[in-house]
Amino acid sequence: MLALGVFLTGSALVLSNEIANHEHSSAAKRSTALLVETLSRSVRDQIGTEISALDSTLRIASLLARQEGMDKAASYATRIVAARTGAPAVFFLLDPEGREVWKSRSFSVDTLAIAEHLAAARNYSGTPHISAARHHPVSGIWGIYLSLPVLDFNGELTGLAVAVLDAARFIQVYNSMNLGLGGVLRVVHADGTAIVRVVEGDLSAGSRVEAAVLSEFPALPGERCGFLDAIDQADKVERISSYCNIEGYALLAGVGASNATALASVAADIQRRRLIVIVLILILAGGAVFLRVLLTRQQRTQSELRRSELRFRAVFEQASVGIGIREVSLNPRWISVNQKLCEILGYSREEMLKMTSLDITPTEDFAETNDYNDKIRRSELRSYSRQKRYLRKDGGIVWVDLSVAVVNGTDGKPQYLVSVIHDISDAVASRELLKESEERYRQIFALTPLPMFLRGEESMKFVDANDACLRMYGYTREEWLALTILDVQVLDERRRLEQEVTRLPAGRVERLQKKHMRKNGDTFDVEIFSYPTRLGTENVRLTLVRDITDQLRAEQRLRDSERRIALALEASGGALFDWDVGSGEVYLSESWSVMLGGDSRETLTTFPELARLLHPDDQEAQRKATVALLKTGSTPLHTEFRVRNLRGDWIWIESRGSVTERGSDGRALRIRGTNVDIGARKQVEVALRERDALLRESEIEIRKLNAGLERRVERRTQALAAANRELESFSYSVSHDLRAPLRTIDGFSQIVLDEYAPKLDATGRGYLERVREGSQHMAKLIDDLLELARVTRRELQIRACNLTAAVGEMVRELRNADPGRNVRLKIADEMQVIADPGLLRIVLDNLLRNAWKFTSRQAETHIEVGCSTTGAEPVYFVRDNGVGFDMAYVGKLFGAFQRLHSDSEFQGTGIGLALVQRVIRRHVGEVWAEAEPGHGATFYFTFPQPVADPGVAPTVRAET
Repeated sequence: MLALGVFLTGSALVLSNEIANHEHSSAAKRSTALLVETLSRSVRDQIGTEISALDSTLRIASLLARQEGMDKAASYATRIVAARTGAPAVFFLLDPEGREVWKSRSFSVDTLAIAEHLAAARNYSGTPHISAARHHPVSGIWGIYLSLPVLDFNGELTGLAVAVLDAARFIQVYNSMNLGLGGVLRVVHADGTAIVRVVEGDLSAGSRVEAAVLSEFPALPGERCGFLDAIDQADKVERISSYCNIEGYALLAGVGASNATALASVAADIQRRRLIVIVLILILAGGAVFLRVLLTRQQRTQSELRRSELRFRAVFEQASVGIGIREVSLNPRWISVNQKLCEILGYSREEMLKMTSLDITPTEDFAETNDYNDKIRRSELRSYSRQKRYLRKDGGIVWVDLSVAVVNGTDGKPQYLVSVIHDISDAVASRELLKESEERYRQIFALTPLPMFLRGEESMKFVDANDACLRMYGYTREEWLALTILDVQVLDERRRLEQEVTRLPAGRVERLQKKHMRKNGDTFDVEIFSYPTRLGTENVRLTLVRDITDQLRAEQRLRDSERRIALALEASGGALFDWDVGSGEVYLSESWSVMLGGDSRETLTTFPELARLLHPDDQEAQRKATVALLKTGSTPLHTEFRVRNLRGDWIWIESRGSVTERGSDGRALRIRGTNVDIGARKQVEVALRERDALLRESEIEIRKLNAGLERRVERRTQALAAANRELESFSYSVSHDLRAPLRTIDGFSQIVLDEYAPKLDATGRGYLERVREGSQHMAKLIDDLLELARVTRRELQIRACNLTAAVGEMVRELRNADPGRNVRLKIADEMQVIADPGLLRIVLDNLLRNAWKFTSRQAETHIEVGCSTTGAEPVYFVRDNGVGFDMAYVGKLFGAFQRLHSDSEFQGTGIGLALVQRVIRRHVGEVWAEAEPGHGATFYFTFPQPVADPGVAPTVRAET
């Protein structure tokens, strides 16, 4: 019975002990999981921020290299590196062959790594290519390489922007964590390759990770973290691990602790409990000998327990993160803190143990902190993680990543809080730097004159556009963001584009020519260069647009011109040549072999071989012309020389060419031009020279004849001038001599009418009236004839005349003489001419009086004087709405004594328009008329050398 009691008692104690052991084991694992999660978050934040900052720097450098060249990109990268003092990265700019263009500091590049990144650049997916850490065989440095391609607007690779992280820093991070035996730090790619792996201070890369990591954690959204308790495939060690997504880069940051280390304290406690149970059993059984042995074992176990506790105390004190134990209350007091937490906050341990969590919390964060403390106190939260601010002793602000877990007592109620605190101030500062870099990137996007837009990779919906793009397409920003790429396509291409997008592999760089449509419906040709990138978590395409409408038209014109040149060369027998100066090779088109008497074929020869074909007399001149072209390159080549053809004959060649390609030093690299057979032209030139000799002899004879002719013309001109003077004198004399008899006839006729009228009947008086009218008409004709003679003889007094003012004066005289007329006048302002004022008055007097006279039968008279400036010189005109005339008789209009209307209709002598024509021609002007019977007439006249700008039409004012 005693043995049975002992057995039952021991069994009960063992069972209760095992239950307690299980609870302690679970608590230990939870504490370890909390620690590794905090550490993995820390690694994730550090590495993620660093990669994002490097990504931003590389993107801007890549964009600048594409738009403004490698030098501009290097200058920008230099400023960024200077701003990031102490950044553990080296920046490179490489050409497409992997040669260094620029680097931030001395560093030995791993050629295999560069080869890998160049290959990745040719299949760019939109995110930086990140390779596993590589150990340089010479320098011994471990480096993690990140790169972005530099692509031109054709999508061709023109360079590579590279950043190298020193992987040795991960060893320092690992050592600061004190993970114990078997701890691991790892950054893993989504394909399962370890970018970097540190175990017990040893760094490696490239190993695979446990399958559960790949199946579980890449699916985590955003920046989520998760736990894993599994055997590591790399070294078969069972670990408690936490992996956190580095969002946007298909990377996981992981930290793990060995289960053996995590459960060491629990194992010691289990051993102690088992020993107690066994001791009780042995006491009950009276086994004193066994008791002594077991006590010895207990002492050894307690020693191991103390060592385990010391080890975990060392982890607590030497951890790279702050750890503190607090009360469970609204304002919890610190129970225990490690040295790292004291360093983070700047307080001593004694000061910390006298403070509460609110003592180190900024006032504006009290409400949020109290809310979390209250939820834990009421058991609504078991754990939480967040970022918050603490107040340092020196008054500064420190940003931390805070992870809090509740530890329950034996009664199941919250007993105390374990807080793991990681200083992320540097990470926050890095994020600010990243924001600044992104803002610079945004400014480049917004301010570049090249139209650019962002669209979703799958949705094709526009995400953003710069102002240049909006101006090109004519949309507002709000309208643009409501569209997709299909909305700017012409109708015929929309369906084809939908099919192309579904077939295109994601991440491919595109260079396309399309016809797009503006908001107003106009279509235009564009060249688009589109490459994949990321905007936050979304896959997008950055597209650069160039309007190539004018370019395509120019190219078409160029092709047309080239076809015409080719046809012209073919018709003329000309041959093209292309001389590579560096190699000395010369290409000649098919016509060259035909010129030399051979079959039609292209020729590839050298410059010295061509020089041997030259005629000896032409070699020196050709050599000088070639040297001058190579030396200056500015004066085109134009020479004529002789070459020997296949039959041994000399043929003449005309060569024209110019430098079409130069080196960076300005040296001519390529010369292109044409060779033309000018043998026929040379024969013609010989004939022309012979003919020129004959012409020169003939010219001498002609000059002799011209000299004699000029003398005869001069004599005849003098005789004609004398005859004109005699004729004018005769006309004046005749006119003057006729005036006296006419005055006598008119005077005595008037006396007879006045004194003898009663003695005459009506018929007699009528005869006398007709005599008087005839004599007066004859006198008027004589006066007009004299006026015509004076106009011809008088010397011109040319000056600037105000035509508008002169017309106004004439109109006032006409109105005063005929005040009852209803005449509507329109006179242009500021009309000025260069003329003789007296003769100008004769022109205006005759034209205006004619207009006044021939509109006298109209109910309302319209007369307009204006100026037309549509031609090379101003044309002045007088227009009326009078009776007009038949244009069939316009040839008689300006002849002396020519009239188109009888005296019974309108009085006149027929001299007025002859005077107008004589005056205008003396001024080297022109006068003409246009009319239609019953619809008025317009008389036009010109004066050379107008004062007013002929391109400015005068204003018009109306007079009634």
